[in-house]
Parts: sequence; C-alpha cells; structure tokens
Amino acid sequence: MKKRILPLLILISVFLSGCDFGLEIVGMEIYILPDKLIYVAGVDTGLDLTGGEVYLILRQGRASSSDSMYCDAITVTHDIDFSVPSTYVVTLTRHRGTAQFEIEVVSPEGVAIDE
Repeated sequence: MKKRILPLLILISVFLSGCDFGLEIVGMEIYILPDKLIYVAGVDTGLDLTGGEVYLILRQGRASSSDSMYCDAITVTHDIDFSVPSTYVVTLTRHRGTAQFEIEVVSPEGVAIDE
C-alpha cells in the first residue's frame, strides 16, 4: 500500500506545481485601434478589425506582447446596424478580460465613396 501512495503523491505534486495562477487573464486593454473606425451607412456591411491589437492583463501583470483582435480566443460582440448612422461600442472578451472601443456609422451624404 505504501508503495502506491508515494508515486501518487509525487504525481499530484508535479501536477499542482505546473499550475501557474500568475498567467490567469484578468483584463485586456486596446494597444492599437483597428485601421477602420468610420463606416458608411448602406455601403459598409461588416466590422473590420484589421490592424487592431490588444494587450492581455495577467494576474502577474501585462503580457509582454500584443495579440491581434482577430485571435480565435477573442470574442467580439456588438449591436452595430450598418444601415443606421450612429456611434456603436465594440466589446472584445477573452476569459475575464474585456476591452471596448467605439466605431461610427455615418450617413452617405457628403462622403466620397470609391466605386
């Protein structure tokens, strides 16, 4: 019986020592806003996050590198109606970390539209 307990205790201690709670994501901040923040009502039909980057805030401090807003682990939520001019909030979430930024949908009047 004693021969079985010792390997089990070693296995449990090795497993628990591998858990680094300092790497837990506790926040997120916008590092670089996306290239496109102004959309034209009735012309643009979807959110473009190209160029956007975020820093993750870990329990031990800010991560040393930024992640693209297109990272599969980041959930993007919004209620943008691309046919209605207004200011909208885009929320990015990863685990317990969230960050927000605003985009604007403008009326097509007076806007030069490339065809």
